[in-house]
Amino acid sequence: MGKIRTIELSAAHRQELEQGYRSGKSHAFRLRCHLVLLKSEGRTSEQVAQIVKVNPVTVNNWLTRYQAEGMAGLKTKPGRGRKPVFEPARDLEQVRKA
Repeated sequence: MGKIRTIELSAAHRQELEQGYRSGKSHAFRLRCHLVLLKSEGRTSEQVAQIVKVNPVTVNNWLTRYQAEGMAGLKTKPGRGRKPVFEPARDLEQVRKA
């Protein structure tokens, strides 16, 4: 078994993460805040992964991103996900014809 990777949080950072966990706009952001809070308690990546139902590698990836970028690193970056099928600016004329 490897070394347990932990993170030390200041009171301000802990409060910021707890606020994000309680009132973040997206479920994914709240989950990531919870993940970092659980790791700061000294839990293993496997334990945290079981609690939040993700892969242990994902836990470590988000922890690394939080350490590098802070709270902004826990947000989903623009351009992720499926692109919209309908775009009003592009498809307006076709809709009018239909």
